[in-house]
Amino acid sequence: MADSLAGHQCMCYIVSMVHRLRANTDVQLGVSGEKVEVDPVGSKGTKFFKQRAMTYDADNIASCEILEEKSTGKSVFRITYLTSHDYKHSDFESDSEVGNEIVSKINNILELRLSPVRKDFVATRAAKHLRKRDSLRDSFRLSKYTDN
Repeated sequence: MADSLAGHQCMCYIVSMVHRLRANTDVQLGVSGEKVEVDPVGSKGTKFFKQRAMTYDADNIASCEILEEKSTGKSVFRITYLTSHDYKHSDFESDSEVGNEIVSKINNILELRLSPVRKDFVATRAAKHLRKRDSLRDSFRLSKYTDN
């Protein structure tokens, strides 16, 4: 019960936004029951790669999960969200304890809201997993008979 009530309180965290082709950017991640806001901290960045503020509406967030636990005590987590017609994601790095707290808070919000975006994403992921499993099972059966 306490988690569900805390789900709608706004909490702010300082984390690093992970980029593929450039250095990580420190951002303030604000998580509330309605949205997740990403605001750059400081004015780091070049003219071409300046981090801009972003807001993800909670109804458009599809998932939030830990991708990697590092031996340095850091973790990388991913927020997947729906844009106009496809799923995109943003990756963040933080201390493991903070990362786990953020993921837990966002997942609690997603469970309480039960948005169509979340339902579709989970159903699509489950169907993809079943197809992959069936494909592996079929290829195992074929190799079993062709190896003899």
